[in-house]
Amino acid sequence: MRLNPSTIVLFGLWIVVVGCISNVLSSTRDDAIYHLNLGVNLQNVGELDKAIEEYRTAIRLYPDLAEAHFNLGAALSAKGNLDEAIIEYRIAIHLNPNYVEAHTNLGVKLKDKEDLDGSIAEERMAIRLNPNQAEAHHNLGIALTAKGDLDEAIMEYHTAIRLAPNQAEAHANLGAALAKKGDFDEAMKEDRIAIRLKPDLALAYSNLGAALAKKGDFDGAIEQYRTAIRLNPNLAEFHYNLGIALTAKGDDDEAIKEFHIATRLNPNMAEPHYNLGILLHNKGDLDEAIEQYRAAIRLNPNLAEPHTNLGNLLHNKGDLDGAIEQYRATIRLNPNLEEPHNNLGAALKEKGDLDEAITEYHTAIRLDPNHAEPHYNLGILLHNKGDLDGAIEQYRAAIRLKPNLAEPHYNLAMVLMGKGNKLEAAKEIMEFTILAPNTPTNRHRIDEANRQLNKANAPEK
Repeated sequence: MRLNPSTIVLFGLWIVVVGCISNVLSSTRDDAIYHLNLGVNLQNVGELDKAIEEYRTAIRLYPDLAEAHFNLGAALSAKGNLDEAIIEYRIAIHLNPNYVEAHTNLGVKLKDKEDLDGSIAEERMAIRLNPNQAEAHHNLGIALTAKGDLDEAIMEYHTAIRLAPNQAEAHANLGAALAKKGDFDEAMKEDRIAIRLKPDLALAYSNLGAALAKKGDFDGAIEQYRTAIRLNPNLAEFHYNLGIALTAKGDDDEAIKEFHIATRLNPNMAEPHYNLGILLHNKGDLDEAIEQYRAAIRLNPNLAEPHTNLGNLLHNKGDLDGAIEQYRATIRLNPNLEEPHNNLGAALKEKGDLDEAITEYHTAIRLDPNHAEPHYNLGILLHNKGDLDGAIEQYRAAIRLKPNLAEPHYNLAMVLMGKGNKLEAAKEIMEFTILAPNTPTNRHRIDEANRQLNKANAPEK
């Protein structure tokens, strides 16, 4: 990219070239501007370190030259030194409070540092100073999207597009915001406009893929994700999204490959590890699945789902203490999920802590009264503790919610038999014999149920 002798944009950030200076300026400032413009030329050809040296020389010669601080900020930003870049932008603004581009660039860097409120404030200041600067509206939309204020973000993207209709990135980001709002048809329109304006904009293809996936068009989504990867093969998120779409299509082997690529490209991204854990779990590679769940938890301890799945695997492997620890971690992160309370109840039951298990089953039922399993599990414990009426209530609730579940019928029959209600017990035993699969595992129970049925129907002597 060649620099014009006027304000331009590089990498989404503003940098400036100072043109001719009046002869009335001092030679010191003239020298500073010479080094400033030399730095711009060096930055233009990718010589960032040398450009930074020139900008620092300009500042040493004339510390009040706002443009030198500004351009030094842009060069430091390009080098990935966000903290120093932010300092230089702030100095530029201190020297020139009306420096629109400095506010805009500072807003971008604050957003990169996850200071969303600071970013929004700087972009709003830039817009107040120059309401027609499309880049500031676009950047404000990005920060508002990150804050979750989608309606206002969409308004800012529309303003940016009105001011600069051919800005492909604004269309792509508008599409992403619309998709988050659930308006997938409008989102796809914006993504396609972005692609038409800039056919090599990988983000637009990825966003279009995401919208297609939400619409259930996984073949279309996979095609768009593959295009995005062809344009930018080194972005982990693209591979991750492709893995999700391949998983939805049932192509687990290809999905595993994409998740592995994502973890290699971004070792600090928890989600690919979690999804790898699920797929490896499903394929029976339990030890590797455990490692992937542990990796996801290490990278993002606040992600509840890997704790639940790891707990389930540890539970199945007989590590009750490990399972209980993971279920409790899930509940600490999200106490309103029914499943971990039910699973924790099952692990506590196996540990022999029946009272705590009963408490967890009651919590699970309170959170989701329409799930049959905790009712059934609670019924078993109440039955074991001799609370036959309570057990009957829970078994009946499980049957009402899931009539085709065989085991509650059998257990209810046993309780009814103990209560002397032989007729009702006989009905439940009959239901069990109808519903229970005639497998070797169940055959003994079916025979026992038939024996109990005959006993119930036999005349009293």
